[in-house]
Amino acid sequence: MLILRLRSSAKKLTLVNMKWESMSPFLRSKKVAITGTFGAGKSVFLLSLLHQLHNHDPRYFRVGEGREDKDTLIKNLIPQTVGDSQFLFPYKTFAQRLMKAGGGIWPSRYSATQRFRIAFKRSARFKRDELDFMTFPLERLLDLNIARIEKYSDWADRVLFHIEEDKQALRAARPYLIHLDAQEQFIERLIRLYKTSLTQFIFDYKTFTAPSTFMIDLHGGRIDGGAAESVSQARFLGLPPGDGSGPKEFIPLSGIARMRLPEFLETQEKNYELYRSQLLKPLFGEVNQADTLLVLLDIPALLSAGRGAFDEQKWLLGELSKLLKYKNKGGQVLGRSQIKRVALIANKCDLVRTFEREARLPLLLRQLTDDFVEKLHKSVEIGRFICSPCMATRPHQDPQSLVGRLINPSKNSERGEVPFNIPEVPKAWPQEYTPQDFPFAKVWPPALQAHEKLPRHYRLDDVFRFILQD
Repeated sequence: MLILRLRSSAKKLTLVNMKWESMSPFLRSKKVAITGTFGAGKSVFLLSLLHQLHNHDPRYFRVGEGREDKDTLIKNLIPQTVGDSQFLFPYKTFAQRLMKAGGGIWPSRYSATQRFRIAFKRSARFKRDELDFMTFPLERLLDLNIARIEKYSDWADRVLFHIEEDKQALRAARPYLIHLDAQEQFIERLIRLYKTSLTQFIFDYKTFTAPSTFMIDLHGGRIDGGAAESVSQARFLGLPPGDGSGPKEFIPLSGIARMRLPEFLETQEKNYELYRSQLLKPLFGEVNQADTLLVLLDIPALLSAGRGAFDEQKWLLGELSKLLKYKNKGGQVLGRSQIKRVALIANKCDLVRTFEREARLPLLLRQLTDDFVEKLHKSVEIGRFICSPCMATRPHQDPQSLVGRLINPSKNSERGEVPFNIPEVPKAWPQEYTPQDFPFAKVWPPALQAHEKLPRHYRLDDVFRFILQD
């Protein structure tokens, strides 16, 4: 009993200390959420930003508001503990790899959600700053309806309705729907058929591809291309196995199937609620507690993937606006949003021709995000940025080409720098376009040499100053 009381007292004291620290007149704390779709560059963005702060050089990373010769310095930077260490972004390990002799290695994906917390002092500032970073995949917004719909049966009916209303989805899901209404159903076959259907939905950029962990798993890995039936069976429709138990999967059962399979229905309802309570509610609630939200938008990738990718990105931004706050009457969902600033970032601008970065990307960014901004509360400050956290390309003597380390092994097996052609960026988003219309190349991040500490960036410090604004 005494041990329990001591533990309780220690816990209360820790909470009091945390509360006092957040209210301290000597500390200025902010929580920063970073999101973007798969491949938008969340891990590289966070690593580059942290590396610039740990090795701050005001000549190349301007923190102060003025442009005077003696700029603001970042001093006494100290990493802080995070609540759940399994999601800790391993900056120290990544930084050591980055400065590896003969060319650095950039971070590999290891978790869909990552956290890192730092405290530092800005010269000529009385207060210390503390920044609490978290990253999460924008594809989790595919689950917003699950988070908002309490009853599994209501969600299942909604998904089946969307499938019935979409001719393309209806064709892909026909084998599943036929077996769903058969006189005798086999549960394993139902799950296998729905996995195949959901994979095809993802390939076709459908917006009802929930649960999202089937597309982006908890380690941040995305479902690969190929035949839908062959690539889908290793994925999980919900929470993966853990603590010695199997996966907690759920699929949309029709009303008839729910009556015919009462025991399976009970399992589905439990797994649905576990997904909501263990993954979605904590994640979306934490996002709403952030002060600043950074949204990374990979415009070259959206152009090179075809119009379906653009439409999916617009839809996900619409769901994000619902999470933060409705413009119309109805208020917030999943907690009251504390977000005061949103940075919309045209990331990886170094993949675009040099003379088109400032000339065309800003208009494309505005066209992509205007609807999202319109739905936010008027008090939310919006910043739009053209950025590359690390310059992976450099100009070529041909203005229509760049030099970089192409990922395509057939064109660059040794990962060396080679010149390559870049398509013209359109002046506005086309109504219809295919991947063949804008074949942007993918490149490896820059390989730092032994004498280099910091990668070159393009206006990453602009984003950082936006984060630090009072």
